Amino acid sequence: MKGYPRRFYYWLMAAFAGLGVSGLVLTPTTLMLRFDTSLAWRIAAESRVFVAAVHAACGFVVSWIFGALWTVHIRAGWRQRRQLGSGLTLASALLGLILTGVGIYYLASDAWANAAAGLHVALGLGGIAVFGWHAWKGHRLRRRAARD
Repeated sequence: MKGYPRRFYYWLMAAFAGLGVSGLVLTPTTLMLRFDTSLAWRIAAESRVFVAAVHAACGFVVSWIFGALWTVHIRAGWRQRRQLGSGLTLASALLGLILTGVGIYYLASDAWANAAAGLHVALGLGGIAVFGWHAWKGHRLRRRAARD
């Protein structure tokens, strides 16, 4: 990624991987605790706090990276009209995840907090797919440009 420190891409991928994996591990427990669903597996209670802390820490790192991406990567992509669909979808999902993540903890009503949790899970699962789609499209475009 042009305009960033050498290892920035690896930090980006590590932060998104940590966020995605910890979110996937927490999803069954969230569904069981917030929505009284019955699932075959959920994370053990003694591990839940640690995984939630990892998820929150990775969320903070991704929020920081999102700000760094905004200054160069996102603005340049929008100016060049490249990957607008996947980029706008990904940016919207990240903003939604940030807002619902805060809402889960700070909304006073249990109904609103549960709604935020449900939306957070849906955006997170969709966000994993959109991130993969956006990265795949970018990789394909870079390979095509290198051949030409």
